[in-house]
Amino acid sequence: MGSTDRVDSDIPDRIVIFIDELNKYASTDVPKSSPILHQLLDITERGRSLGIVLFGAEQFVSDIHRRVKGNCATQAFGRTNAIEISREDFRFVPSVYKTMLTRMKQGEYIIQNPVFRSMLNIKFPLPIYKYFD
Repeated sequence: MGSTDRVDSDIPDRIVIFIDELNKYASTDVPKSSPILHQLLDITERGRSLGIVLFGAEQFVSDIHRRVKGNCATQAFGRTNAIEISREDFRFVPSVYKTMLTRMKQGEYIIQNPVFRSMLNIKFPLPIYKYFD
């Protein structure tokens, strides 16, 4: 670990990392020797205990490395196609939600977390300028 001259109270308790196009960096096709993949695996496997939170976004969850997916507590699904839904990653998703996933509008998501007894369908409101002509 590196050292710092900062006072402990100045160091944040939590660090949030956002990664778009996660399937480029933590894909099943990325070589095992990839330093980025090693960092992402470390974050997903040990990050929670270190106060590091990873938010990843990708088009196809089925392309993500299984160890990254396996350490995700919360998943948010937006609209996707029938081919993606037929993949193994969606085998535990009830069929009613699979149907919903193919018909969702922009701003709609289905959230899955062990805290919830079932999946949640959420809708973000349109930006305020969209309500007025």
